[in-house]
Amino acid sequence: MFVRNHSGKQLAIVNGHKYYCGNKGAKNNIWRCTRWGNCKSRFIMTVTGEMVDAYFEHTHDSPNSDGCQYSQAPFTFDLLFINFLDDAISVLYYKNKKGKDIAVVDGYTFYSDNRKKTVITWQCTRSGMCHSRFTTTKCGKVIRFCYAHSHDKPRFTIHDVQFVKNRRGQAIIVAAGHTFYRQREQLNSNYWWCTFGTSCKARIITNKGARKGVNSPCLMDTLIIVRQLTISAPEGEVIGVVQKEDRVKLPFQFRQKTPLPCSILMIMKQPMTWVQHRNGKQAVIVNGFTYYCNKQGHKTDIWRCTNGSNCRARFTMSKTDWKIVRVTWMTTEAGKKIALYQDYTFYNYANSGITEHWRCTSHTLRNQPFTWTKRHNGKDIALINGYSFYMHERSSRTAVWRCSKGSTCKARFTAMHDGTMPRLTRCRKNLTEEQKKMRRREQKKLSSRRARAKMDETALEERRKKDREKYKRAKDQGALKTIKDCTPQEQIKMRKLWREKAKQRRKKVKE
Repeated sequence: MFVRNHSGKQLAIVNGHKYYCGNKGAKNNIWRCTRWGNCKSRFIMTVTGEMVDAYFEHTHDSPNSDGCQYSQAPFTFDLLFINFLDDAISVLYYKNKKGKDIAVVDGYTFYSDNRKKTVITWQCTRSGMCHSRFTTTKCGKVIRFCYAHSHDKPRFTIHDVQFVKNRRGQAIIVAAGHTFYRQREQLNSNYWWCTFGTSCKARIITNKGARKGVNSPCLMDTLIIVRQLTISAPEGEVIGVVQKEDRVKLPFQFRQKTPLPCSILMIMKQPMTWVQHRNGKQAVIVNGFTYYCNKQGHKTDIWRCTNGSNCRARFTMSKTDWKIVRVTWMTTEAGKKIALYQDYTFYNYANSGITEHWRCTSHTLRNQPFTWTKRHNGKDIALINGYSFYMHERSSRTAVWRCSKGSTCKARFTAMHDGTMPRLTRCRKNLTEEQKKMRRREQKKLSSRRARAKMDETALEERRKKDREKYKRAKDQGALKTIKDCTPQEQIKMRKLWREKAKQRRKKVKE
């Protein structure tokens, strides 16, 4: 039988004795006993594997097994031997509590003893009393292996952890189905505590990308459902953690406080059924258990089990979480992008670094239904919440509808010609008397300017001459006085009057 030792050299085992290749020739190879100084046993074999001569008399007994187990393979086919080892040995690579690389083979842990340019030597973590080791290439392929453990398998736990974000955008860790939040951050380490609080002593310590250790992991069943949209692990973070179980584990109780939207429950194959209690209140059935709304907040609602204080089952549901089945993206004639969902259109009104906010195109109508009728003269009118609107202006694509009350009401909206999908709505409140006066003055000024702009140059000059003559007559009669024409006492009186009038105007505007 031809094997390899822990250093990778080829050996031959005959009747329990080991031989090494002492001389290699073009046709024959001479194999000598490993006790070459005291034993003259040897044999000669050709390159093709035929025995030519042998001397099997040993000066010593058959050596006891040194604990090394070798994999059988033809000694002339090195490539097949290496592939056999790589397929037969399953190696898992993780990080220990100090952040160093370790390998797990058949329940035993190995650390990297010697790293060279091409190969890496892994030795058993109990190197003082165990000689098991193996060698791999840089890509993780097993080349040599010595399986000689003189101890029992150590007890350890492997946790697959994941970095995600909660509703508030804060980073949390999910390990073995339990969530951990960042309790404090130091220069080189981050300390993560269980989300249940002080009653649970589970901790995770991270060291800027490498897991240092897990203290007292949660032992309860998986009770937490993670959000569907999770972030990937940051650069340098490790997914596997190996933690020794020789630490003291404290008893604890577990309860989850992370809000769970209904869409996540549907994804995790736990359908929610909304029912109405005989007293008229709303209830939820999840996995055969009923829940009632215990507390209502601004953004979330807390649902508790109907069994009362005997059961601690509860979940928090966000009011802003929605489940969208299918959205169709469309482009308007103006080139803007809109979303079509359940025969309703939505436009993008706000963007942030991560999310996009879409609003219904008829949101300012407050979802009031349209009723289209005709007047006695045959013209179309629109009825919204008891108010009538008539078509004020019409363009190639849209029409502007104003309140039929007239100029006293400024309510209006713009809709498509078919009237089925309002695109934009602008509802204006009724103006006060002071606001109406100010608007009339502005309209008069605009109308006078527009009239002057439409006049000819000759007519405009005649108009200016008349205005100058009118101003001179009023000034000669004393009806008009400027500040320069008034005496100091008259200036004081005029300024007092102006201040009083300004105060009165401010009061009217506030009212």
